[in-house]
Amino acid sequence: MNQRIKELADRSGISRQYQEEYFGPKLLEQFAELIVRECAELCEGEAIFAGMNGRKDASASNCATIIRKHFGVEE
Repeated sequence: MNQRIKELADRSGISRQYQEEYFGPKLLEQFAELIVRECAELCEGEAIFAGMNGRKDASASNCATIIRKHFGVEE
C-alpha cells in the first residue's frame, strides 16, 4: 500500500489492526485510489472545459498529474 495512503488512514482514526482485519490492505488501497482518481478526473475535466471555451488551462491538467504522483496512482 502507498505510504501516503497508510498515513492518511492512520490520521483518520482507523487503526492499523482494524485496517488489516476488516479492510485488508488491498481494499483500503483500492478505495483510496478511487478517490484520488476521481479528484484527478475533476481537474482534467476542468482543463477540457476551459479549452472548449477558447482558453487552455494547463494548470488544471498539471494539477491532475501532481495529485496522481503525490499518491502514487498511475494514470
